[in-house]
Amino acid sequence: MKFFIGIKYKKESMDLIPQIKDIIKSLGHESYCFATDAGNIENEKEMMKMAFEKIEESDVVLLESSGFSFGVGIEAGYAFAKGKKIITIVKDTEETSNTLKGVSDHYVMYKNFEELEEKIRAVL
Repeated sequence: MKFFIGIKYKKESMDLIPQIKDIIKSLGHESYCFATDAGNIENEKEMMKMAFEKIEESDVVLLESSGFSFGVGIEAGYAFAKGKKIITIVKDTEETSNTLKGVSDHYVMYKNFEELEEKIRAVL
């Protein structure tokens, strides 16, 4: 399966990307994270077009949504409209929107990376 990883641009979340990618790879799947793999795209319309294309190419959209993020919300809405499986992960000390919870097939709260890995493996 192909995974699209959506994440808010903040250090704590961005530090998780290599670890999340390792989990997905260890399960025999591919992953793409727009935040780290797309490079620098200065044109906003091109950026969103590329993000939507990558979501369409994916089987699963995994969203790290600790805190609120318009970008993650847009990605979630697009994935939902396209009928993609959506897994939302949130640090247990953070909040996220009820609408994001509503479009998610799996909503996973975690305390630390070890717990996150266990829970991701359980929903896959």
